[in-house]
Amino acid sequence: MKTALIIFTWLILFCNSVQVQAETKKEWGGSFSMMYQQRYIAIKTSKNVYDFPMLWGNLNLNHQSSGLFTNFWWSESFRGSFDSERGNEFEPTIGWKKPLDKFYAELSATLYNIHFNNWDSNPWILTTKFGKEINPSLKCELWAEWMSPISHFRDGATVLTINLPYIYKEPFGFERLALLFNNLIVWDDGFGADDPHGIFLRQYYGAEYKALSDLALFGGITPLWKLTKTTDGRKNEHTYSFGVKYSF
Repeated sequence: MKTALIIFTWLILFCNSVQVQAETKKEWGGSFSMMYQQRYIAIKTSKNVYDFPMLWGNLNLNHQSSGLFTNFWWSESFRGSFDSERGNEFEPTIGWKKPLDKFYAELSATLYNIHFNNWDSNPWILTTKFGKEINPSLKCELWAEWMSPISHFRDGATVLTINLPYIYKEPFGFERLALLFNNLIVWDDGFGADDPHGIFLRQYYGAEYKALSDLALFGGITPLWKLTKTTDGRKNEHTYSFGVKYSF
């Protein structure tokens, strides 16, 4: 927990400096969020990898004119020190997003689940996304991801995802409120010991309330549904979360 407070303090100072520069140059934007997560259900592997409460943090920076962005995500459990195992992770991402007429494309690379004491076990994840804004509230995206080979996953892994995020703004006339709905259909070809026949539906039902122009409170529930039979022990799961987000 001490590590989480140190990281939180550093990121707040960093965000303030970025905001001052952004106000001058009008080129940089981003957000910083912290949330409580009941348990860690991994998006790419569709499994419960840590069945205890956690603290998650996320810092996102994007350059408006070039489309370049970077993201720093970290998590820490409430059960011990930060050791980059299971509940304790740090994942930096760099990427580029480009509008293509009625569509958009995004390329990124993530250093996944850093183990500081064993760099050979840190795989890269390369992600390609193609998306279309169907209307101001609804998008449709296709993600194709590849994890580099490491000792635990000798041949690497491929993950395919269909993502359908929907935002319902100002429901029932509440101007500061937005309802968030998300549906992801996820398949991987055998991530470690995963059954390659497993297909899962990951959903999110949540809400976001803008307390200030640059500060929002959010929360929701994430159910995971198994759509096909598997032999790897993965099953239907759910988790809930809530947090705060500062945009700049």
